[in-house]
Amino acid sequence: MSKRVIIFTMAVILLCVTRVFAVEYSFENLYPVADKFVTTEKTSPFGWDEKPWIYIELPEVGYKHDVTKLFWGDPAGDGDSLFRKANLILRDDNNRQIWVSFTDERWSNIKELGEWDVYAFSKLSFPGSGSPVSIIEKTSVMVTPEPVSSMLFIIGSLVLAVRRKFCFSPPIESRHS
Repeated sequence: MSKRVIIFTMAVILLCVTRVFAVEYSFENLYPVADKFVTTEKTSPFGWDEKPWIYIELPEVGYKHDVTKLFWGDPAGDGDSLFRKANLILRDDNNRQIWVSFTDERWSNIKELGEWDVYAFSKLSFPGSGSPVSIIEKTSVMVTPEPVSSMLFIIGSLVLAVRRKFCFSPPIESRHS
């Protein structure tokens, strides 16, 4: 057997063994909530006048939490409109929960209707180990117009349609004999 075949075979075996014994980490919880310190998932869309919060619960393992960052992708989906919100809370042994949102002023400047993709990133360091582990997961937030505005728009459109249909008669042609 050639040296290349042996090295390639050993690399494949090593890769398979590391994949079998690799520990994958994920957030215990990652979803939108109605307000800070709320842990119940908000399954209904956020209204135009509501500010979305993201609740993150870190995994319960023996590590030190270094940093968590959230990247919010706006509904337009263009690359120029990716907003970043960083939460730099160092984890202690009693704090696995994080709530993240924008300030009221910032949210009022950037909010848009539609589905926002929210990517959460956490870096975890293990005591005595030099290699940190990263967790990257995604959730989404739906922002819709408030129902009153939608109803007013629909009612206004209907009134205009009815007025156009019944109030404006077609021009009368003059008859010349």
